[in-house]
Amino acid sequence: MERRCRMRHVAVGMVCLTSIEQDAGHCLGLGVASSFKAPASYAFGYQFIVDAVQRWTGRRNSKTTSARKEGTSRAVGRVSRTFKLKLSPAGVELLLDCHCRLGHLVNELLPFGNTLYCALVHLDHIDTRLIADDLKTLKESGFLGERICFVGAPLTLTDITSRIAERLGSEAQRRGPAALNSRLFIVALKQFRLAPSEAIVAAYDVMLEEAGDYLKIGRTLRTRRMELGPIGQ
Repeated sequence: MERRCRMRHVAVGMVCLTSIEQDAGHCLGLGVASSFKAPASYAFGYQFIVDAVQRWTGRRNSKTTSARKEGTSRAVGRVSRTFKLKLSPAGVELLLDCHCRLGHLVNELLPFGNTLYCALVHLDHIDTRLIADDLKTLKESGFLGERICFVGAPLTLTDITSRIAERLGSEAQRRGPAALNSRLFIVALKQFRLAPSEAIVAAYDVMLEEAGDYLKIGRTLRTRRMELGPIGQ
């Protein structure tokens, strides 16, 4: 009888331990007191299990709270995000052409977001009237479509789009910044494909200076690029 009671006692303890993912009060309220009457010699052992469960649960909740706080702080202090492009098949080809050309000129493997960033840096130096004309004829260009493409880039990219939007005026912003930005991305790529090689590399150097360590390329590659002379030398 005493042996059976000991086994039941251990089994109940295992139930408590394996139910640790649940609330501690629920875990310890499994009918332990009413399911059996443990001998006094096992009272200390049972209390030891209860204390261990409570201590373990307390540590786990503390770690979870710390992890949540850390995750929140990372989200608040994030330095990059994804940007959405709505492209047609011709628009996808446009993005690929710009990306391959930039990669060849700087001799590096780059994320697609870097190409978009460089294209906007270049667009920031294009005459406002040309940008406005491209926005008006964007539907006829054949680059806008229903294919959704996401690229990751530093948050400082939004500073560039804000400057361009300010130059374009309130008329271009009447549909909201998100709608304008998605169209500016395509216009930027269109102008970037037409840009001379010197302008593309210059935009890449500006990106390195503005985005710094937020770029998803190795520090060695960034240092090497800054040490290179102007293209053609």
